[in-house]
Amino acid sequence: MITAEELLIKTESLSEESQFGAVIDMLPEKQLIDLNNDLLYFYRSWAHFKLGEFDNSKVFSDKALDLNPNLKDDFITSGNSLYDETEYKKAVTEYEKAIFLDPDFTIAYYNKGLSLYNLDEPDLALAEFDKTISLENDYADAYLYRGLIWYYKKEYDKAIAEYSETIKIDKNYTIAYYDRGLAFYYKGDYDNAIVEFDKAISLENDYANAYLYRGLIWYYKKNMIKPLLNILKQSK
Repeated sequence: MITAEELLIKTESLSEESQFGAVIDMLPEKQLIDLNNDLLYFYRSWAHFKLGEFDNSKVFSDKALDLNPNLKDDFITSGNSLYDETEYKKAVTEYEKAIFLDPDFTIAYYNKGLSLYNLDEPDLALAEFDKTISLENDYADAYLYRGLIWYYKKEYDKAIAEYSETIKIDKNYTIAYYDRGLAFYYKGDYDNAIVEFDKAISLENDYANAYLYRGLIWYYKKNMIKPLLNILKQSK
């Protein structure tokens, strides 16, 4: 008789190949009852879900959770390990499994957003961070990454607004001040940028990039003084 571990290897492989009908055929109810394995019940449920058979999906997901109430956390752990190995696409799938088991699982949406961000899918990542915030409106990191996405889209005002929300939640969030400074800098608002870099340095006095950008602003301001004076002289 095939073991649960052997069957799980085959089932996971079929699932990764989107052969969901084959997964269902491989996991008849009698075999599931005999093996009584939470992950096998899960993959039968996941297959029904992917095929749009939601009632059947719920029957098997309920059984999986009866056997292992912490299953959604196991998928988060698995996703995090894959994320750490830069296997972002696989990590997304693990977080989706956690969300499937708990549609209000905030950290799963956030972690999925991070993975999509690293896959250079900013619009998809933004949707995940939006969902994170809709579930937990004081999730500082989600605002921060929304800000980064707007920043890289060169939507500096939107980025500044997101960083400001981050700072409202955590007034000592150094990188949020630095990132807000960068947004002001590239917007051409150097005075406000200096204020932000000053704050970042006051919180972390070895923040090299904050010193660098502050220095660039002072250099720029100093070298603009002479041309400005010449313009004023010529206008007299």
